[in-house]
Amino acid sequence: MTVEAVPLDSSQKRATLVLFEPVTGAAGSAAALPDGPRQGDMGDAQISRLKQQLVDAKERFLAAIEAQQTSREESQNTTEEALSANEELQSLNEELETAKEELQSTNEELITVNDEMQAKNALLAQARDFAMAIVETVRQPLLVLDNDLRIKMANRAFYRTFQSSSMEAEGQIVYSLSRGSWDLPGLRESLDGLLRGGRSFPDFEVEQDFPGVGRRSLVLGGCHINHHEMILLAVDDITDHKLAQQALRRSEEHLRQSQKMDAVGRLAGGIAHDFNNLLTAIIGYSDLLHDSVAGNEWAIEQVLEIKTAGERAASLTQQLLAFSRRQILQPKVLDLNAIVADFTKMLSRLVGERIEVSVNCAPGLWQVRADPAEIGRAIMNLWLNARDAMPQGGTLTVETANLTLAGTDVSVEDLSPGRYVTMAVHDTGVGIDAEMQAHIFEPFFTTKEAGKGTGLGLATVLGIVEQSGGVIRCESEPGRGTSFKIFLPAVGEALDKGASPAGSLGKAPRGSEVVLLVEDEDAVRKLARIILEASGYVVLDARNGREGLALCETHHGPIDLLVTDVMMPELGGRELAEGAIKLRPGLKVMFMSGHTEDTVLKEGVQKGTAFLQKPFTPARLAQKVRETLDSADKSAGQP
Repeated sequence: MTVEAVPLDSSQKRATLVLFEPVTGAAGSAAALPDGPRQGDMGDAQISRLKQQLVDAKERFLAAIEAQQTSREESQNTTEEALSANEELQSLNEELETAKEELQSTNEELITVNDEMQAKNALLAQARDFAMAIVETVRQPLLVLDNDLRIKMANRAFYRTFQSSSMEAEGQIVYSLSRGSWDLPGLRESLDGLLRGGRSFPDFEVEQDFPGVGRRSLVLGGCHINHHEMILLAVDDITDHKLAQQALRRSEEHLRQSQKMDAVGRLAGGIAHDFNNLLTAIIGYSDLLHDSVAGNEWAIEQVLEIKTAGERAASLTQQLLAFSRRQILQPKVLDLNAIVADFTKMLSRLVGERIEVSVNCAPGLWQVRADPAEIGRAIMNLWLNARDAMPQGGTLTVETANLTLAGTDVSVEDLSPGRYVTMAVHDTGVGIDAEMQAHIFEPFFTTKEAGKGTGLGLATVLGIVEQSGGVIRCESEPGRGTSFKIFLPAVGEALDKGASPAGSLGKAPRGSEVVLLVEDEDAVRKLARIILEASGYVVLDARNGREGLALCETHHGPIDLLVTDVMMPELGGRELAEGAIKLRPGLKVMFMSGHTEDTVLKEGVQKGTAFLQKPFTPARLAQKVRETLDSADKSAGQP
């Protein structure tokens, strides 16, 4: 018998497989098979086969044992690997738990940070909305540019001021905005300085024309906001401010002019009464003397010199009163064409042969209400001014026209809508610069050399025109001549058919009525009595108001007309007239005075009352007395 031990390995314990195999000898074999060779051969074959089967079984058994052992080893390895993997999983799980805790902590921190960020974003949004509200609310135009000088945004004030929109502006280079109107040299230099590292640039002023807006005066300022990479450009439109300043300067100038005229007017008014009384006597007596020395040429020449000097003095007084708006006007409805035609007859002789005269009067010219004598004085002053502006000759053009101004027409400043009659005087002379034009209507301002101008000509014209309810405008450029245009309100009334002024007392209208003459100035009273008596009137005279009122009461005959000075001691002309009319109803009254209009009006003499301004000529006194006596209204001339 053969014994074989095979060790078996196990993860649990060690084991051994023992195999017992019997060994059959020759004797044994022979004894076992006595039947002869045949049966022995068969037994051997069977034994061999069994042995082979036993060997195969052993091999299979061993192979199974080995496979089992290998499987057990593999299972053991797998178990060990599983245990190891489990340990790793446990470790990973612990790490995951730790990471989970850390992630949860981080998540909580992120939530906190997110809440803080949301709160900060909300505050930023509020701050942005507040800033945008300020930007949109301010009236100053603002532009925001990027570093490429493209417009990122602008506020409403900008779009409103420059009549633009966000669609037109945003994304555009600032210099191309408004058809290139923002391409300003000063702005380019300033923005280039910001892009080179400057923080801001000082404000500077520019004037520019913008499409649809016109010419604007702007003050530009800007700064570079580095952390936002943008440029803030502030635009201050000072156009209205500058216009207001100009208007203020004009108002101040008008105020100074008014104060100056008022001062001179007060001076003129203060001396007018006494001066005009003296001139009345000088001019009146020279007229009477002229008539009495007929045929004596030498005497006539001397008398005329006296009268001319008196008239020049009277004219100067009237000019002083005219530009200060203190002279008393005698307005009538008149045809301006007729006034121009009367003066045109002497115009060529007045301006000289070197100057060509052109007169263009519009047909069908509307009537105006003005004092013919004062309008004539204004026309004469304008023509003389034009003559002096053309020492080398030129063309003087006089034009009249009708003009209707609508409510929307602002072509002429200070004129209300309505109908106007215009008279323009153009010359081709040296012209007037803008600085001179600001002063030409000032009293005593003249561009003429010493001794050739009083400086009252244009000031007188301005006073006459404004006192007649009109305005005068001047347009001129050096070397291109000057144009003065007068605008007078048109009236729809019929022309006044007043009597033509008489040239001398002998040609003046006469009468035989009784006239009560009251004048406190002896020279004037004596002169007026001589004139009236020479004209056929019966004259009663008195030195003051009380004597005049006493004559009204004591005189037994009729009194047809009271001729009285306005201002007299004790009892003035208005009080005398009121008392005389109570005593003699239907009495007509004519006032005369050397005072200014404002003084006469303060004395209670109403406009429209029969009035004669001193100084007067004998013919003018006789004519005015006749007009007052012949007036249809019984109360005409009453205060």
